[in-house]
Amino acid sequence: MARIAEVLRQIGAGTQSLAIHMSDQPKSVLEKIPSLIPPPGTVSNFQHRASRRESVIVVSTLLMTPGSICICIRAWAKFVTVRPVKLLWSDLTISLSFLLAIAAYVTTILTVTPGGITGYHQYDVPLSAIFTNRSIIFMLLSQCSLKCSH
Repeated sequence: MARIAEVLRQIGAGTQSLAIHMSDQPKSVLEKIPSLIPPPGTVSNFQHRASRRESVIVVSTLLMTPGSICICIRAWAKFVTVRPVKLLWSDLTISLSFLLAIAAYVTTILTVTPGGITGYHQYDVPLSAIFTNRSIIFMLLSQCSLKCSH
């Protein structure tokens, strides 16, 4: 462990070089290191960690529902009441934004399912869970869909 701390001090050049160096470490080493330093008086607990996964699912669903209802009402009003149907740029952009919001919602739900890292305190997640293909792919999808929807 002292060797890793020494290397981390030497690398200190930036987050990217640190991430590259840490991802090259064996999994047995990464399983013992928390991904964030715990606050004073708190100890990392990788086996029995407190979870807010249910809260993430409930809040995400509650926030997605009104938007879905509004989009459905807008589509119904557009296709049922207006003849002939004229699609405008606003229809295209709101549809694209809604699809990206659905993508963000789905990636959020998938990251809180077993194997994901969302819903835990960062200091209760070992680095081995951060450097998995699943977490990296979902982080990228989530960031891209959120950036595109704004």
